[in-house]
Parts: sequence; C-alpha cells; structure tokens
Amino acid sequence: MDLGITVAVCSNRISILRDTWTDISDTVLPIDEVLFILDMPDSVELRTLTHVLEEAGHSVIQNQKTRGLSYSRNEALSRAEKDRILFIDDDTFVPASTLAEIRHALSTSEIVGVKVAGPQQKVSWPWYISAGQFHYLSIHAENLPMKTWGACMGFQLPFIRTHDVSFREELGRSGNELRSGDDTTFIAELKEAGASEQFLSHVHVHHNIDLARVSTRYLVRRVFWQGRSEVLRSNIASGCFKEFSRYLYADSLCLKSFGLAFIYGCILVSGVLFQSLLSMKYAFSERELECVNDG
Repeated sequence: MDLGITVAVCSNRISILRDTWTDISDTVLPIDEVLFILDMPDSVELRTLTHVLEEAGHSVIQNQKTRGLSYSRNEALSRAEKDRILFIDDDTFVPASTLAEIRHALSTSEIVGVKVAGPQQKVSWPWYISAGQFHYLSIHAENLPMKTWGACMGFQLPFIRTHDVSFREELGRSGNELRSGDDTTFIAELKEAGASEQFLSHVHVHHNIDLARVSTRYLVRRVFWQGRSEVLRSNIASGCFKEFSRYLYADSLCLKSFGLAFIYGCILVSGVLFQSLLSMKYAFSERELECVNDG
C-alpha cells in the first residue's frame, strides 16, 4: 500500500515560488503532502501567497524571519506527516516519471538522489562557466561522478528520527551568506549510521536557476563561500582537492580549463584563509573569556 510522500519545498523567494508551486501541485498524487517552508519576514505578499497555497490544500510553515536553509529543512523533517520525504528546491522541476521512480526507490532505500540537469530552456553559458563550475549552480556535469544534492533528495523519515540526524545550520545558506554542504554532510552522517542510498542516474530533474546566478558577482561570492564552508566542515584538504578536480576534469584538459581552475582556485583559497583567520580569532576570544571567568 502506497502511503504517499511529503514533498518539502524550502524557499526564501516569493517571486520564484509564485511561478513554480503549480508545477509541484500538478506532479504529486492526491495521497502526497506538499509542505512549503517560507524563510522570510512577514509581509502582505507572504500572507497572500500562504493563503493561495493553503487554499490549494498544501501545508505552509512561516519562519517569520530569515533563519536559513538548514533550519527550514530541519523544520520539514520534524513537521512532515508522511514517512518518506522529498526535498526539492523552489526552482527545481520534477517530471512525473522521475517522481514515480523516486517514490519506488524510497520504498527500499533510506536515501535517494537523481541527476540534476540544467534549465529546461537552453542557456548559452558565458566564457567563465564551463562544466567544471556547474556544481556551483547545483547542476551535475556529465563527465564527473554524480552524487545526491539538495536540489532533489529523498529520505526515509523513520531512519532519520531513530538516529537523530539533522542538517547542520552553520552550513546552510542564509540570506546573502552562500554557505554550502549541509546536504552532503547530512547524507554522509546518515550513511555512517547505516543508511543505504540509491542514485537514479537514468532519470533527472531540471534546475531552472535564476540567471542572475550566471553573473561573475554571484560566482565569485559562491566560490568564496565554498572555501569558507570547507573550513566550517573541517574538510579543507579533501574539500579543496575535490573542487580543483571538478575544475580540471569536468571538461577535457585544455588551456581554458587550466585558466579557470587558477581563477576559481584563487577565490576558493581566499575563502579558506578568511574563514580560518575568523575561526582562529573566535577561538582566541573564547579562551580570553574563559581566562576572565576563571580569574
């Protein structure tokens, strides 16, 4: 007997959700729950959207202020009514056939991921974006090993609740802070606890990204925060190696890939150094406070 799944959409963008929520509604089955977690301050626009979603029969959680992506995902884990949950981004389009495959896989595996393809409409990528940078847009590169990412990831909730695993809020994106890695860290912790994973490479979803993310300003900030996130994850060496491998091997090795690897690598390392100094300063301040309290 199919007891349905909870499709959880964590969003901080009313403008995007206004256009995409109907696609989600059209894909799910009547037995499914659609849960929207809205991570933004209260406003007339927010209340209007909430009313529309609830009138359509969906569940809505308002965070009332910006609390971050990981906080919203943890709210979904605690509030979901079904035993299986599928997280999708507010700009991810899930074909009905893909959802059917995910639904079936979640009956046997605790973790399910799928290939995240690019936008449905063809995009002409600028010179400073090659397949080696697709992961910064949450798009899988064809020539690299694929793993489960937050744009579309499914879980068995009983396993998560039994092992008390949650998303680390210090790694979740919040407002303009483009932290990353809460999804892959969460999955790694589940697998350490014994969870099984299926990656469905034969089906896909489309990530219809806001094309503002294709700007140099966004990418510089995104890569800088990637470096900071590797420090927060205590994953500097292997994290940086992973990033440089993607820069170089997503495309055929050529002068352009080496040039982009150098540019993005410098930005990545600057983020690592910045967060390392910040962490050292914080640790030093903590020790000073302990000394004052002991004195």
